[in-house]
Amino acid sequence: MLKRSILAALPLLAAGAAQAGICERTAAPEYPAAVFRERPVKVTVEAYFETGADARYHGLFRLKFNTGMPEQDRAAFAASIETALRQYQCAPNLQLTQTFGFSYD
Repeated sequence: MLKRSILAALPLLAAGAAQAGICERTAAPEYPAAVFRERPVKVTVEAYFETGADARYHGLFRLKFNTGMPEQDRAAFAASIETALRQYQCAPNLQLTQTFGFSYD
C-alpha cells in the first residue's frame, strides 16, 4: 500500500531572493485523497501568494505545476495548498513564493 507524504517545503522567496524568517508560522498541505486513490502522482507546485496588512495569507494569484495533469487534480492540489496557506503568519504586505512537493512512498 502506498503512503502519502509531503516533501519539505523549500524556502520562501520575496522579491526574487531567498529570505529566511519571512514567515513565523507555516503549514504543510495534505496530499489530496481523491487524487491519491485514483492516480497518485509526484508533483511540485510553486504557489505565488500575498500577505495583507495583518501579515496573514491574503490571496493566491498563481500556481505553477511541474507536470501536466487533469484539471480536477489541479483543483484538488490548489484547494489543499490554499488550506495550508490560510495558516501562514508572515511579514505584512508581501508577494511570496512557496514551493510544495507532493510525493508518495
